[in-house]
Parts: sequence; structure tokens; C-alpha cells
Amino acid sequence: MLATSCIKDDYPTLTTQGSTFVKILEARENQIFFSTFTDVKKVDLFSVRKDANSVAEADAATTVKLTRVDALIDEYNDENGTSFEYLPDSIYTTGIPRSGDVYDMSLASGEFAKEFTIQLDGSKWDIAHTYALAVVLSDIGGKKATTGLDTVITFISVKNKYDGSYTMTGTLTDVVVPTITAFSPWECEFHTSGPNSVVVYDPYYGDIYHAILSGPDRSVYGAFGMEITFDPVTNEVVSMTSPWAPAANTRDVLLDNSQTYFWDEATKTMDIKYYMLQPNQPIPAPYIRTTFIENYKYTGPR
Repeated sequence: MLATSCIKDDYPTLTTQGSTFVKILEARENQIFFSTFTDVKKVDLFSVRKDANSVAEADAATTVKLTRVDALIDEYNDENGTSFEYLPDSIYTTGIPRSGDVYDMSLASGEFAKEFTIQLDGSKWDIAHTYALAVVLSDIGGKKATTGLDTVITFISVKNKYDGSYTMTGTLTDVVVPTITAFSPWECEFHTSGPNSVVVYDPYYGDIYHAILSGPDRSVYGAFGMEITFDPVTNEVVSMTSPWAPAANTRDVLLDNSQTYFWDEATKTMDIKYYMLQPNQPIPAPYIRTTFIENYKYTGPR
């Protein structure tokens, strides 16, 4: 019996061939979420890496200039229907030298990577807002930027206590199309939309939708979703709205008021009953098309 093995070098010997490249490891988009905090937190937004082509290049100090480009955030919002704001100077500081919109990051001799770090002041953060910082490698001292890895938008959001991944189990009854039934269990997410509110997000379709079974097929109700607002002290569900309303298909959401519903802080579970309204359908007022009876159980952070 004969056995052979081969171990490849993870780090090949540096030569003087080729070029030295600089890149942003988290490009092009990086998302960071926090639980609510009131102190100053050290936050690594992204990291810059130098891939040297020689020992001399590896040993040489390198200054990398990063230019803040707020227009990239505007473009992202236009393309994705989001509302990220520019990260305001008033809520963070950084030890990285800055002149106007240009940051100078220095990689010391032998240093091949460095974090772009800020100190974020939670006491000045308004949880109702989501922020972003967009930068581009603008000057890398004659080195080459790795294609597609020269720009990053870092999205920064604070999560409320309801935020996370959930499993929904439950039923639905659709009086207009009875063949539509519940997609249960449904793996969904609660995304912070305010200090004490969340939108229910379907990661499969990538938007604020409610999953359904249309016959045997997975689908969603178009232009319909849920935003849930809680009493932050009692965790009672105080209202539900649809972020899509007013929708062209007239769909909206209505919380059942025959009882009260609570998010249990100990178990992070919630029972709830609500309705999808659709006045443009031949159904009597208050135009209840679909009745949902559901349980949401927290499964972990998203």
C-alpha cells in the first residue's frame, strides 16, 4: 500500500514579476448592523489590502487615498428604492487623517492590510435613520486597483430589540382565490424600520412581501406587506400598516382588534391575527380578502 500527498504553498514566493494590487476586501457593498447602544463604539467599516509582487513592495510603506463619494449613495437609493442617508460627521470620528472628502490610510512597512475604523457615538444616533458611507480608491501611489474591488458602500443600521430572523407558522384564508394557502413554515426577517417598529421581509424574494402558496407554487401577494409597531414598554402590537399602501391594487393591512397581541421578550415569540384588505374586489365592506392567524418565533440575528 502506497500513500502520497502534496502540500501547496498558500503563500508563493514573492518575485518582481507582475504588479502590486490594492483592493477593498468588502467591496462593493458591506452591511453592518448594531443593537442599540449609547456609548462610543469602535467600528471597522471595511479593510484595505495590498497584494505585493515582491519582498521590496511588501516591506515598503504605502499611503492609500480614499475619497468619499456621496453620489454613490444617491445612485444606490434610486436603483433600490431605499433611503440611506450620508453618514454625518457629527456622530463619528476617526483616527485616519482626512482633508475634505479624502482620507489618507497608511500601510506601514510589512503591513499588507488595514481596517478603516471609526468611533461611532451611539448617544447621537437616531434609530429611525439608516446611514451609509461610500468611498473609492482614488490614489494608491502608482499601484493598481483590483478590478471591481476599488469601491465600497458600507451601510450602517441600528437594530431594535424585535429585529432578527423568524420562523412563521400559521394559516391564511383567501375568500377571493381559495386555492391560495399559507406558506408555512416561512423563514422571514424582522427589519428595524424605527425605534419600535419593524417591516417583515421575505429574504427569498428580497423585499417586504408575505409568502403564500398559490396552488402548489411558492409566491407572494404583490404590493402587500407588513410594518408592525410595538409599544416599547409593554411590547404590545399597537398597529400594522402596509409599506406599499396606497397600492394600485388597493391592498392594505388591518390588525384584528378583537384581542391584544404581544411580542414575548423572554421567548421572542408573537401570536397575531390580521387581515389583507382589497376594496377593488367584489367583497363586502370592510373588504377583507385574506385572514392571517400566525405565530412568529425568533431563530437568531439576521
